[in-house]
Amino acid sequence: MNPVYGQSAAVPYLNEFALYPVDVQFPTAERANRFWAIPIVGYLAKLIILIPHFAILMVLEIAAMVLSLIISIPVLLTGQYPSWGHTFIGGTALWRMRVGAYMFGLTEAYPAFSLSDPGNGREAVILFQAQPSYNRLFAFPFVGGAIRMLLLIPHVVIMYVLGYIVALASLISWIPVLFTGTYPSWGRAFFGGYLRWSTRVYMYLFGLVDKYPPFEFG
Repeated sequence: MNPVYGQSAAVPYLNEFALYPVDVQFPTAERANRFWAIPIVGYLAKLIILIPHFAILMVLEIAAMVLSLIISIPVLLTGQYPSWGHTFIGGTALWRMRVGAYMFGLTEAYPAFSLSDPGNGREAVILFQAQPSYNRLFAFPFVGGAIRMLLLIPHVVIMYVLGYIVALASLISWIPVLFTGTYPSWGRAFFGGYLRWSTRVYMYLFGLVDKYPPFEFG
């Protein structure tokens, strides 16, 4: 069985993963709440109600960085990523992605305070194909992490620029929501792709996957 964050059962590789072992899927589009589309007001309201999540995620991110050093030990010795590492690091990746999906309006469900999927069918999920073994070079304390960070510099630069474009696009995406109550398909593709890309980078950085993330939204 393969670890699948956000679902209770493993997903066959060939059926769900075309080129990369990490995918992010969002719930079926539903009528969007027009309140969140009110200029400035809706955005600020979401920021306020998400404050508890931001605070918890800050703690989880620090814990993930510390635990990644501990996780490197079994990976270095056995070539296997421990199951509790999948639970915590993968769960943190899922949590942060759910918050992003709610912030961008890709889901109407307020994010669950959980490292796993609540199973209500309204949350964004991460589908993950497990590896049979992991590269031990990346498991060397500090050295492995430094190598991954250096390799990810192109992604960091692109994601930084995309962050500004996403911020501007988010202002435009609320126009059709405000007037029609429908979230635009281009918004789901663009914002969803941005979250998918950043999630893949995050999971590569923390060693959940050894395959270098692609430069794409899909």
